[in-house]
Amino acid sequence: MTTIRNLVSDVLGVGTTVSVDLQERDGRFVADHPNASSPMDLAVVEGVDRLEERPPDGPVEVEVVGRLDGGYVVGRLVGLERPGEAEDANGN
Repeated sequence: MTTIRNLVSDVLGVGTTVSVDLQERDGRFVADHPNASSPMDLAVVEGVDRLEERPPDGPVEVEVVGRLDGGYVVGRLVGLERPGEAEDANGN
């Protein structure tokens, strides 16, 4: 049986990793949610200490976690994209 929680998790993309461009808004790093049907945008609140540029110049890899914060879906920075290469959460 499909539950409301499952439907919301699917729309928000909980557990998925997405590539987004971050912007700074209201003292936090946010991005448009890549799923157009999501009612909330992303706030990247975990792993941002790894950012050399604030906000970064280019897309980053973000895992969507199952929490909400201030009207945003929480995201965790898991990788930095650079032209021709990608860096994972361990800096590799």
